[in-house]
Amino acid sequence: MVLGYRRAWETSDPANARIWIGDPAPGSRSPSLTATPRPLARFVGTWSWSGASITIKDNGAFAYRYLTMVQCSEHTPPCDTGSEMGGRASGVLHEGRTGDEAVGTVVEALPNDPAGSSITISREPYMAIDITINKRGYGLFCEPGAHRCAGHVGGE
Repeated sequence: MVLGYRRAWETSDPANARIWIGDPAPGSRSPSLTATPRPLARFVGTWSWSGASITIKDNGAFAYRYLTMVQCSEHTPPCDTGSEMGGRASGVLHEGRTGDEAVGTVVEALPNDPAGSSITISREPYMAIDITINKRGYGLFCEPGAHRCAGHVGGE
């Protein structure tokens, strides 16, 4: 059974509602009951923002990289070598309250946020995610491959 609207873009009048009853078309496949849902699929990839990036994997593991703004030739690690980011944090994410949210724990600490800190990542309009650690905003990050998102220039 399928419920749809004829010319739904023109009106929401219930008189345009239609119900079709019948068998699926021959050869159409029904969803596999053994298919594994991918709750973090909307977050997988490398997201970038002004001197920082976060790579999120299918299993929820993430690595957050950032420029430390100090060169290794002048300081001990963590430090930056040329254009490579020296700062690093990592952790694990899982599905949040909605499909637009992932939550988790920072395992490898940040300078101002120790190991065990809570992290929340939420999808935002215009191909972006927003990262918050211990309720401190870390900024909007651009979707993998996006040259612009949320009104600012991303990665490359």
